[in-house]
Amino acid sequence: MKPLSKKNKKVRHRPKQIRLTQAEVKELQSVIDNSNLPANAMEIVLGLVNLNGWLSSELEKGNLTIHKLRKLLGIIASSEKAGKRKERKDKANKGSNDDQPSGHGRNHSDEYTGAENIEVKHDTLQSGDDCPIEDCVGKLYNIDPGVVINIVGSPIASAKKYIIEKLRCALCGEQFVAPAPGDMNANKRYSESFAAMLMINKYFTAVPLYRQDTLQKMLGVPLPSSTQWEIMKAYEPTLEVVYHALVRDAANGKGFHLDDTSAKILEVIKQRETEGKKSSKCYTTGMISVHDDHRCAIFITDQKTAGKTFAPIWAFRDKSLPEPYIMADALSANIPEEVEKGLYTMCYCLVHARRNFYDLGEGYDDLVDVVIHLIGKLYDNESQAKKMLDEKRLAYHQDTAFS
Repeated sequence: MKPLSKKNKKVRHRPKQIRLTQAEVKELQSVIDNSNLPANAMEIVLGLVNLNGWLSSELEKGNLTIHKLRKLLGIIASSEKAGKRKERKDKANKGSNDDQPSGHGRNHSDEYTGAENIEVKHDTLQSGDDCPIEDCVGKLYNIDPGVVINIVGSPIASAKKYIIEKLRCALCGEQFVAPAPGDMNANKRYSESFAAMLMINKYFTAVPLYRQDTLQKMLGVPLPSSTQWEIMKAYEPTLEVVYHALVRDAANGKGFHLDDTSAKILEVIKQRETEGKKSSKCYTTGMISVHDDHRCAIFITDQKTAGKTFAPIWAFRDKSLPEPYIMADALSANIPEEVEKGLYTMCYCLVHARRNFYDLGEGYDDLVDVVIHLIGKLYDNESQAKKMLDEKRLAYHQDTAFS
């Protein structure tokens, strides 16, 4: 094959680099805003300008590597399994079945703890009877029963409509009303169990009230979103008592796991806009308090980061308890404020450290393999030590960490 001539060669030109100051970027955005571009085209152009500025800023700060960028754009998978990294180095593993998930995805009948148990007795036989087989003189005895699971669908609001018969005397006009059945409550339309399911759907499974409204209307049991809110609001005094009990329990744990994520509170956004303030950031702080026999989860949404949210809960802690540990990632926003440092042991997240090594580009494979192997050894040790008492667990890790 003849080599391509210079005329026929495809020359790849690098795009011209244009560096803009923040003021120039704002001026460019203003020009685009005031242009006669169609709305959809204007949105795309502004998006490209903002994306370019964000990418440049993050790369300069060192917050974004080429590997993370490829993951962000969906060019490569986001899995961090050690086996996945090896696949990038050794394509020969492609045909391996090692990564096939184990199990069949079915649940054992014992896991259906919320199911109604219905015992089905034999209609003609029972334990101790003679065997009905001809010429057999054996006795019957019980063995493990067979189990069949039937699952049916139902709306969260299942209504009962009681049609109460009324009679009136044609002569004296006296009325006679049928007696109410025992499970009917004429004074309370919505039960406590229903209110609890509303709260679970809204605040645990994150189903908005208007969607529950639409679904219930389709199922023939109307439930306006305003009514849902009124039902839940009525239980606020009870919920406050439960919440404060959980806070006191959480404060006395032997360890805490802290993190936060951004959240939106419309009331705060409106208030900040009224005051002319730009920042209306809110955060949901998640805290897991670990005890010997249970765990307690607390979620708080306000304008404070996790580190600032921790102090009010710490105030409920019994001062006679031993020093707890606090587990969080290494962001300064997660380090407790207004709590003396000597009162707890701060632990930082190993998963984040592992991820930074995992995301290193080509040329660091040998180093990454060593680090991931060592961290994997710690994980293996933890799986062995998980059920040990705290002192034995610590000693086991110290003895086996790098042996």
